[in-house]
Amino acid sequence: GNVEYYVGIGMPGTKQRGVDRATLARARAFLEREVGQMDGVEVAPENESNAAARRTLQRRRLTGYYLDASVVSVGPQGGGTRAVVSVILNTYPGRDMRAILQGAATVPGASGPSAERQAIEGALRGALRRLPQAMAASRR
Repeated sequence: GNVEYYVGIGMPGTKQRGVDRATLARARAFLEREVGQMDGVEVAPENESNAAARRTLQRRRLTGYYLDASVVSVGPQGGGTRAVVSVILNTYPGRDMRAILQGAATVPGASGPSAERQAIEGALRGALRRLPQAMAASRR
């Protein structure tokens, strides 16, 4: 389809102990896959320079956004594993905040690294549900 949005994706962060770099890298890869499947979206190359982003945006007349994700919490809750995330929608390359999308998910009856990954991915999926509307609204 027609590409309208050019979206950069940062490495997710966290202040929660026990969430390792590999988990955050997997979360970034998940974001890239999910966002890349959305209509009208092209994902920018990782670590692209602001100058390169500006050139692409001008040449192709696209609207640029940048996603900063954070794992707010992840861990055992009620016999399962629960994750809460936030995804901040910024302009790209300027990084002016436009929207904060939040998501949460629970993997019932499971714990450990696999359950944490599933909970984080479910929470990210929940946060991304409103991304198309947020991008369209902040374009105006």
